[in-house]
Amino acid sequence: MKLKGAQNGCAKCKRVFATLTDFDNHQDVDYHRKPVIICLDPATIGLELADGAWGTPAGNANRTRKAAHMRVVPRRDRRG
Repeated sequence: MKLKGAQNGCAKCKRVFATLTDFDNHQDVDYHRKPVIICLDPATIGLELADGAWGTPAGNANRTRKAAHMRVVPRRDRRG
């Protein structure tokens, strides 16, 4: 699993999440049961798959907008 930026990967279910919050929300943790951690289906908690990572619809739209902006804005020449 190749992660980029702020993405988080789940070792248990092998899914990639756009943010730590999205990752945390997909896990049902209860220390009084076995197994302690149960991975929830991201679609059932309102996450959408975009560019290989699960995230909120608003967060995905924001990341897409920022990525498009980065492709348009030329990079400065750092050689001086």
